[in-house]
Amino acid sequence: MTSVPARPSWSVLAAVALGGALGSLARWGVGCVFWGYAGWPWGTFLVNVTGSFALGVVMVLVLEVRPLSRFARPFWGVGVCGGYTTFSAYALEVHHLLVAGRAGLAVAYAVGSVLAGVLAVALGMIAARRILCERGA
Repeated sequence: MTSVPARPSWSVLAAVALGGALGSLARWGVGCVFWGYAGWPWGTFLVNVTGSFALGVVMVLVLEVRPLSRFARPFWGVGVCGGYTTFSAYALEVHHLLVAGRAGLAVAYAVGSVLAGVLAVALGMIAARRILCERGA
């Protein structure tokens, strides 16, 4: 039996929207800096890996330590990290590499991005726990 999630309040939706806007602007900024990537989509790779790391830290803080507020997870996790990272650009870049005849690079980028993202989440969680443990939180 599946439960239907409760409808979020307008204030929670606003927190997600504001966080998403900030995350998207940050992603755009990174994309501007890493526009010419010489074969490897560094901008998208960088935002997805650093966003995964940040999400690992955020989830430890809001789920394991204490919920800072009912807006922390929607704002930071869904909004900022969700707006900052991008699966759609990643998928499009894999497609572009394939169309350009760079199948090896496309596979390396596709697999490498997923592995790096999963590793970054784990490292973010480990780092947050270690720092909190050292501070006695």
